[in-house]
Amino acid sequence: MKKRIILGLPTDNSINSAIQSNLENLDFEVINVSFDITNFKYKNFGQRIHNFFRKTFLKDKNFKKRLKYNNHRQELENQLNHLHPKADYALLIRPDIYPTEFLEKIKQKVGKMYGYHWDGLALYPLTRDVIPYFDSFYVFDPKDYPHPEFPNVKPTTNFYIDHVKTKENPENDIYYIGFMMKKRMPSILRLLEKIEPLNLKLDVNLLTKDLASTSGLNKNINFFTEPMTYQQNLESMMNSKVILDFLDSSHGGLSLRTFEAVGFGKKLVTNNPSVKYYDFYNPANIFVWDGENPYGIEEFLQKPYEKLPEQIVKKYGFTNWINYILEIGPHQRIEFPAELINS
Repeated sequence: MKKRIILGLPTDNSINSAIQSNLENLDFEVINVSFDITNFKYKNFGQRIHNFFRKTFLKDKNFKKRLKYNNHRQELENQLNHLHPKADYALLIRPDIYPTEFLEKIKQKVGKMYGYHWDGLALYPLTRDVIPYFDSFYVFDPKDYPHPEFPNVKPTTNFYIDHVKTKENPENDIYYIGFMMKKRMPSILRLLEKIEPLNLKLDVNLLTKDLASTSGLNKNINFFTEPMTYQQNLESMMNSKVILDFLDSSHGGLSLRTFEAVGFGKKLVTNNPSVKYYDFYNPANIFVWDGENPYGIEEFLQKPYEKLPEQIVKKYGFTNWINYILEIGPHQRIEFPAELINS
């Protein structure tokens, strides 16, 4: 008999669909309560003023969250109301997007409830309000573990979707996709300037709201305004030999693309020094630089990829990850390197 799981997360770039497919491939029945939080607009000026008043004077930081949720409330609650019998599990990623009353409804409909936050907790202070609702709550940033207030907080990392296969003989050398962020641009431009003389085939993409502001920037960057789906991102990644990764300095966790490099046998160029402490780190496969001077990258790109032990590759795949999160079946534990905990 299939295990039933309630899955909820933001639908940004449709990664929720990829996770649902991976769960279904593992023989789960999925009740998907994910919803879009990016396209929210106030209905009128009065609603905007109301939110400002509540946030500023009543210290109500949840009001806008409830407005976003209310756009999908009927559909999401109908799914729960028609759920009989109970689901075995619930997995909510970024559960701070849900009002607590919805979390209470989910808790009544499941055997065990698990949360995962794939950003630093300091970035989303409202998350601390929802942690107590979960049997276990997982964080990806070593700075957030152990948590001084919540004993149900546990460590994990990101993962890679492991029901898809990598492409043989990729056509591109280097791939990157990300948001155009002012603090990242100097590092991106420095790196591209360094590798341009190597005559590599680049697939570098930056999402921006203002194409006019990109005038005169590096000709090898493809600037675009409509988000790419996660499936499109995977296809482009599979078609490249090397993945670029630029650290978000607001947290110390490792990005999804780090584990996609592990799972799909790609080289990684990153300015996140924490990666050196993980068990999959191999300097032949991962180039770590300081964001200022990518000294030695030419030699790195010329060397062949060194295959990782199968046990380590499987450890960070979604199959092992979900078994570890849900505390089911045989699995490898996913823990932070001791050097990074509370450092």
